[in-house]
Amino acid sequence: MTAPLRLAVYTAVSAASENRPVSLGAAARVKRGLSRVADLLAWTVAGRFTLRQYRYVRRQYSNKGDIAVRLAIMQMFGEHFADRQIAWTDIGWDEMNEAMVAKVNETCDMLLIGGGFVFVDDDGGPTPGFERQLDLLSGLSVPIVSCAVGVNHLFAPDTDAMPPLTSEGEDALRRFMAMSAVVTVRDRNSRNLLSRFSDKPVGVLPDFAFYLHPKPAPAPASRKPVRIGCNFAFHSKELEAVQARTLRPAIAALKALAAELDAEICHFTHSDAEQAVTTLMRLSGLPVTAIEGGPAELLDHYGRMDIHFAEMMHSAILAMSCGVPTVALAYDVKTPALYDFVGLPALCLARETTADALLDALRAAHADRIDIAGHLKAWKADMAGAYDDFFLAVGHFLPTGAP
Repeated sequence: MTAPLRLAVYTAVSAASENRPVSLGAAARVKRGLSRVADLLAWTVAGRFTLRQYRYVRRQYSNKGDIAVRLAIMQMFGEHFADRQIAWTDIGWDEMNEAMVAKVNETCDMLLIGGGFVFVDDDGGPTPGFERQLDLLSGLSVPIVSCAVGVNHLFAPDTDAMPPLTSEGEDALRRFMAMSAVVTVRDRNSRNLLSRFSDKPVGVLPDFAFYLHPKPAPAPASRKPVRIGCNFAFHSKELEAVQARTLRPAIAALKALAAELDAEICHFTHSDAEQAVTTLMRLSGLPVTAIEGGPAELLDHYGRMDIHFAEMMHSAILAMSCGVPTVALAYDVKTPALYDFVGLPALCLARETTADALLDALRAAHADRIDIAGHLKAWKADMAGAYDDFFLAVGHFLPTGAP
């Protein structure tokens, strides 16, 4: 009998922490309620976006993309090692500490890292959170495997590029490469960057969420012949400025396209605070169907869309995994890199895109939807083979003997 595998999956959101309710006292609830009323008045009367993300968070750790990565890693490892029992240790990034490091060393055969993980600040150095992770992971004695991780950097107000790395930034990436047994990333830019700091091979894999299985979800009632999906990123404080610039032009484009195609607009919420965006869309005169649920349920709904507009990268990934032509708005280096990897760079728009430019892009995506869907289906099938080499490399670091 083959020994069971003991794997630790290390992602941004663990199952134990996801959708954790936010606890507020009575005074704080009243204050937030009044602030929300003021936000809605500013939007409807003055045409200003004044929302602060924290006011609309009812549940922490609700990012569906982060959750999808964890589920997909566990799913794909379970399928590949179907002949072996897997005992999982599920760890969120905020849950790693010295005691957890000791537990992993004692009870696990390998640590699997998923998600963005590599974070660079505006000065080109490592973020404090990334440095802390490196300090903790340096205490591990088990092999560390990076499962299609990526380099993250939010675009600064005056540039759409990542800053040059400082010496501290270079040292951090060098440490990351040195401690990793197998390194795979989700785009070529991340590969090119990390390859500068080690002779180890850096593989490029599609984000694991591309292969997550959908879970059937009830279809909302609709009499419209066309369904257009959309998603607006509002999962962190930094995205407040993004929505202040992009939300009204995007709503204008969606309203125009909905009228042209007699389409239903479906808003996919990928984090808790994005429910506020649904409200703003409706206040702007755009009837919208709110699509909520876990990643697998969202995936089922994505498959029913004719085209999609996404700001969050994993909204684009889940939609494209279903073959849905998806226009994206880039606010981070990772989204243009994703679209370059998929082979559809023209569908990724700059963050300063106007309503007219977005409308033209959505019209083109709808007109070419059959060809784009065919490209996505072929790309996904072709890239699935890249996982063979990945699992072969992983297998070299796993125990194979009898228990």
